[in-house]
Amino acid sequence: MKYSLRLNTFVAFLVGCCIVFPKTAHAYLDPGIGSYIFQLLLASLFGAFLVAKTYWSKLKVSLKNRFSMRKRYEKNK
Repeated sequence: MKYSLRLNTFVAFLVGCCIVFPKTAHAYLDPGIGSYIFQLLLASLFGAFLVAKTYWSKLKVSLKNRFSMRKRYEKNK
């Protein structure tokens, strides 16, 4: 049972590799593909910065609230 499952998985992997990585591509790369890739990289970079900024501000507010509550608690003690 285990052997046939491993064999099936291996065969599926090989078939997938043959489909995804064919020997010949028969593709045309347009001269504008460089600017498209550049735009994708810039968009990814700016998106990552936006996500980092959003989570950083949330983390900063959360830590500020946590430590300010601790100071209030120690002051009232």
